[in-house]
Amino acid sequence: MKLPFKKEEFLGNVRSGNKRENNSPRNLSYFDVHLDNYTSEYSVALFNSVTKENPSQLEIMPIDNIIVTNEIYTKSFKCKGYLGKATRITGNGGKQECACNEENCKYFKEGKCVKVGRIYFRLKGALDKGIWCYSTKSRGIKYIENYLNLMIEKGIDITKSYFLLQLNAKTGKSGKVYVPDIKLISSNENVTPKNTQSPPQNPLQNQNNKNQNSNKKLFQYIGGKMIEYQNQRIPQLILQNPQKEKTIVHMNQASKKDLLKLNKGTVIEITKLSKDKNNTIFLTDYNVLRAVPRKENKEENKKAV
Repeated sequence: MKLPFKKEEFLGNVRSGNKRENNSPRNLSYFDVHLDNYTSEYSVALFNSVTKENPSQLEIMPIDNIIVTNEIYTKSFKCKGYLGKATRITGNGGKQECACNEENCKYFKEGKCVKVGRIYFRLKGALDKGIWCYSTKSRGIKYIENYLNLMIEKGIDITKSYFLLQLNAKTGKSGKVYVPDIKLISSNENVTPKNTQSPPQNPLQNQNNKNQNSNKKLFQYIGGKMIEYQNQRIPQLILQNPQKEKTIVHMNQASKKDLLKLNKGTVIEITKLSKDKNNTIFLTDYNVLRAVPRKENKEENKKAV
């Protein structure tokens, strides 16, 4: 699974749990950053410099909705599934690509496979410094996923909005636990991390237009499918401008993915396109101006990307 940011942008892990001396898990009532294989002393110091001591709330700007995977990690067997595909590694080092289907997976039915949610975000007070990851196996996965989907359906660009990521006390089987949840603080599409370039002008429209409204790169999503590209399956989308001219774009690792969760008829404003050496056009960034939610029971949506 490829992540929608560059490796050098990653700062480290934000956690709400650790391990006791006997190695059993412990649920914390606050967010914590400490040294690990992906988190440095710099990241620990940076986090502590922009948050209060033992914070139970963080003001964040997500770079995408929470990413949910199915995972098994034991000494003899490892498996990670995402979007219907899984990679399994056995104790002898053998690697196998297979389907990830909860209904037909014996490991999932036996409770050996668990859902893990990871939300990648920028932290208020250090927007230009890099990207953090918060992961959870709790019911907070669904809380966060549903809420951010709702915001997207309302036409809010979650990647340019501030959200409050918070830990709320709940009663669990073993007593009090702290479950993550999220809510919108403010939606401001003009918020941009420092030291980043402004989105380039869309090459598909006349750059000499003087009227600000006519400079908007408005397109309606009218269809799409998955295609094979350089030994990978990637989304290919068909967009149509107000003049009924169609444009084909693709999505790669750097692309924002909100549009894939919406239906035909969604209107977007393109803010960034890119091309590879084969002149294949990739849709990198955009604002959702009018969202059309998916209705999974409709036959036409089964064919959409």
